Amino acid sequence: MTDRPRVARLRPPGLTFAERRYLDDLDQWKLALELERRPNQAPNRTRPIHGLGNAYHWWDGAVRTVEGHGGWMKEEVLNSLMHRDGLEELMTSVPKPVATRLREWIGPLDDRYRAATVDGGGAGWRPKADDGWWWRRWPRDLPASW
Repeated sequence: MTDRPRVARLRPPGLTFAERRYLDDLDQWKLALELERRPNQAPNRTRPIHGLGNAYHWWDGAVRTVEGHGGWMKEEVLNSLMHRDGLEELMTSVPKPVATRLREWIGPLDDRYRAATVDGGGAGWRPKADDGWWWRRWPRDLPASW
């Protein structure tokens, strides 16, 4: 979609230089781990597959899909929910000022997801007790193919 932001340097607005640097360093650490684990998987890339930008991008895509703006398959939405897990993990592991900015940035997507979905009444996309709330919500207009 043309109105979606570029993934490479996606960051919340209003970060200080130190906060941006902190998040960039985290992404570089993730990239190093990814390249170490799979050295032949796009060895020349400069951004991690599971970094902040990609996680936000995938979560944004899941929200757009359940709002009816996309034609993704169920597996792609599941992948997006796993990226939302990554965002939550990041928000619980960074200093509080950075976590606050991340929550302010991701919050509107979360609100849109809640608005476009219904509570699954305990049923979720996968049966894990420690899953986040996003795993226990279903699209209001569930496609027949799902």
